[in-house]
Amino acid sequence: MIATLAACDIAKDKEDEFWLFKGPIMGTQYSITVVVNHNAESNPAIDMSRFELDKGVVEVMQATNQIMSHYISDSDLSLLNSEPSGTAVVVTPALATILAVSQRLSEQSNGAFDITLAPVIDAWGFGPAGEINERPSPEALESLRKKIGYQKYKVVDNTVVKLAEGLTFNLSAIAKGYAVDQVSNYLTKQGFGNHLVDIGGELRASGKNQEGGGWRIGIEKPHVLGGLRDVIELTDRAVATSGDYRNFVELDGQRYSHTIDSKSLNPVLHRLASITVVHENATEADGLATAILAMGDVLGIEFAREKGLSFYAMIREGDDEYSVVVSDDLHPLLYDKDQ
Repeated sequence: MIATLAACDIAKDKEDEFWLFKGPIMGTQYSITVVVNHNAESNPAIDMSRFELDKGVVEVMQATNQIMSHYISDSDLSLLNSEPSGTAVVVTPALATILAVSQRLSEQSNGAFDITLAPVIDAWGFGPAGEINERPSPEALESLRKKIGYQKYKVVDNTVVKLAEGLTFNLSAIAKGYAVDQVSNYLTKQGFGNHLVDIGGELRASGKNQEGGGWRIGIEKPHVLGGLRDVIELTDRAVATSGDYRNFVELDGQRYSHTIDSKSLNPVLHRLASITVVHENATEADGLATAILAMGDVLGIEFAREKGLSFYAMIREGDDEYSVVVSDDLHPLLYDKDQ
């Protein structure tokens, strides 16, 4: 959803300038750039090798995936999903935190963001069960309403109670953002404060890039072929983008987005093609971008403005034609590529 431009200006590729880590994780790809200055008096790179840091970063991501994946049968989330309603289940602090944050985002967005839509997501072929051959019937979707609802679970400290039979969670709209924050926090704790973390297009920019300036992040055009629409320059901020143009299912010649409308239980149908949210952390940026995309080009933009969010929205006006709406505070961060 977002193209990282960090590597565009790093042609020298010397280990004493930056370390670049890449690979697969959480069903997507990660790319992490760490700026290193071996000449600094107290630089951690003197005591921590590139291999050791790479290993530590991967362990952080794998640990997060083991907690929050709905594809791993013995993940903490899968085990919680298998528990019956009414049972007080003690979970890891990380899972309790993400469930509580998700419920707060659901309340703020009036249910536009809702991690309990798991059975509906499965019914539309976007879950672990895989793709479907025909769209679910209205009756089948209606039968799932008793199993969904962000109000139907409680989180107290590290204890979770599901209040409806069959309630399950899908964290795909927020887990990658959380993983980005965890990796960024780990790097900072190790003393590598200048870095850019990108997991599946959810990013967090910390400190300065190798040139001593802000990190340049490209916003894609909202179609499968991609290409840059604009560039923003950030430091100490997170970015998340949600769009309707990459993850979809095609049934009877009609494309259906993976983003579900919690009211109709159908994939969203509106003109908002892509929404990018800039926030202080990637966890909330990820969830908020999903919520705005679910609301659409009218209600979503209104919500973003009411909440004072920094955003970049692309609205579909016709075949491969888009209008752009940008929050006032984000305009100064747009990078002038002609400079």
